[in-house]
Amino acid sequence: MSDRSSSSSRPRQTYRRITMTISIVTTAIIFSNAHALSSTTTVGPMSSSQSSSVRHRHRRVEHHRIRHHRPIATLGYPGEGSDDRRFILSRGGGGITTVARSASTLLSATTSNDDDLMGGGGEDPPPSHRDAAITTTSTNVAVVPMGRQKRTLTLEFFNIALPAFVQLAAEPLAGLVDTAYLGRLGPEVLGGAGVAISAQYAVGKLYNDPLLRTSISLVASEDGKRKNHHSRIGWRKDNDVNANEEGDGSGTNDDDDDDDAYVDFSGADERRALSMAVSSAMLLALTVGTVQLALYYAFANDILSMMGVTSTSGMHASAYSYMRVRALGTPAATLWLVTNGIYRGLGDTATPLRYSLLFTTLNAILDPLFIFTLNYGASGAAAGTAIAQYVALVPLLLSLHRRVGIDVWGMRKEMGGTLLEYVRAGSYVLLRTVGKVLAYSVCARQAALLGTVAAAAYNLTFQLGFATTQICESVAVAVQTLLAREMAGGYVDNDDDGIGAVVRAERVRHLINGSILVGGAVAGALSLLTFFQRDGVLRGLTTNTAIREASAAVFPVVLITQVLKGLAYPVNGIIMGGLDWKNSMAAMWLANLVCVAMIQVWANAKVISLGKIWWALAAFMGTQVITGVIRFQSKTGIWKMLRADGFRREGA
Repeated sequence: MSDRSSSSSRPRQTYRRITMTISIVTTAIIFSNAHALSSTTTVGPMSSSQSSSVRHRHRRVEHHRIRHHRPIATLGYPGEGSDDRRFILSRGGGGITTVARSASTLLSATTSNDDDLMGGGGEDPPPSHRDAAITTTSTNVAVVPMGRQKRTLTLEFFNIALPAFVQLAAEPLAGLVDTAYLGRLGPEVLGGAGVAISAQYAVGKLYNDPLLRTSISLVASEDGKRKNHHSRIGWRKDNDVNANEEGDGSGTNDDDDDDDAYVDFSGADERRALSMAVSSAMLLALTVGTVQLALYYAFANDILSMMGVTSTSGMHASAYSYMRVRALGTPAATLWLVTNGIYRGLGDTATPLRYSLLFTTLNAILDPLFIFTLNYGASGAAAGTAIAQYVALVPLLLSLHRRVGIDVWGMRKEMGGTLLEYVRAGSYVLLRTVGKVLAYSVCARQAALLGTVAAAAYNLTFQLGFATTQICESVAVAVQTLLAREMAGGYVDNDDDGIGAVVRAERVRHLINGSILVGGAVAGALSLLTFFQRDGVLRGLTTNTAIREASAAVFPVVLITQVLKGLAYPVNGIIMGGLDWKNSMAAMWLANLVCVAMIQVWANAKVISLGKIWWALAAFMGTQVITGVIRFQSKTGIWKMLRADGFRREGA
């Protein structure tokens, strides 16, 4: 029996490796296409009224620049023979290196020819330049084509998504290592450890999403404000000292607010706010991890009894020892989770990937040492995992401290507001997670009621989405990070003309469209590939003819669900990137109600089947997509900033 189980698990692991390899190749192809598309994106010509508005805004910006003796903004038009007719009006300090470097030469040429481009300050620009779209960026005083900005965003997107995908695919290997070694000790040891892992996972899932999602968005939001600081430093209102050149020489102006009359060149407030956001997340993670340690350690017997493993069970000793030893590692596991979320919020998924590989390697080395050499059995596997995570966590925390400065003790008196924001957002995500887990639980329970074959077929087909889930999760991480940063960047501070709102809407729209395209395309490609290879896939996953036939019967709807999942993950990432927590929670519960209602109606009518369960799951994913798209397309609340995107398209 065990030989048959191990032989069936090997093809399953081989299939997962193949699908992950295909996923990476597919993502690379989509990336190259997205890169090419972003470089050729065009904008329709402006109407005459828009041209007039653009010229008027240009004159106002030029007047301000001359008055303040600095190139606070420059307008560039393409030269002869240029194909890209969209140039950027921008202001600010340092930013994305690639954009700054490419723009610096254009800046010097443009600022030296302002008078010519302005047509003598009052005349219209040449007709060939009238459809140039004026936009702003918060990163550089430079003239940068919109296509180049989109390419930069696309590169950032994949720089976040690809390492995140590798890490998401690699981290489950730690659990597989435990399973592989414990399997040698017999079914009672393996089964006991499995029950303990399931119990901890069930509870852990409820806090994983709140801690991870909130840390990504809130840290990315603070990072966006910090990066945008240089676009605001040096800005003075009409009471600037240079105002006396056109005024009465007094250097004052009655319309000014004293609060805006200072110049903060240091950016200390923004850096401190980011440090506080990080420190607050770490404090919350440590608190949650410590509470879990106490609960798992003190109530291990009670938890196992709830899972059906009593003291008379042959699995009890292994389950009890594994849970109590693994409980000692829960603070490290929680800090590890939140630190990864913080790095994702900072747009860096490569650094945690390196330490994740260190953790997996150490776990593979320590497990056999504790399990076999020291003869600790199941508790040895738990000890190896916990120690490996602590060892990998320390350098990861030190790296984060060097980057943003973690000061939990020093900022403890100032953290109230930040902690409250985490708790508020986390509460919505917690409720959202409950709705998600409940829907999956209802479907799994209903499949189990259909019998052994149906339950096995449901589990098998559910596992087909492993690669799709990992890819779509990485896409959601990338878009959530970049959207939170872009929407918090404050492009329009002091932007009386509304030009900055246009570019911000354009950049946000690019991220929204791109993430949905990538998620849907990858999920669709994997689903098509799996469909055409379905016979080989099913033979590799099971040798049981009845299970294989039951799985084949629901294959089409399973793959439809996977495509919808490929759309749902990035849509959910978009909503969370906008810090739209309440609507994210409401959308998940609406999807839950649709799914559970379909199951209950069919069950009461006694027409429930495995296929109908999968149609309910498809509706669960589809509802999330529809509600999410309706939310940001409504352009209300946080999404009202997308209305500015209409300025560029109106009359096109």
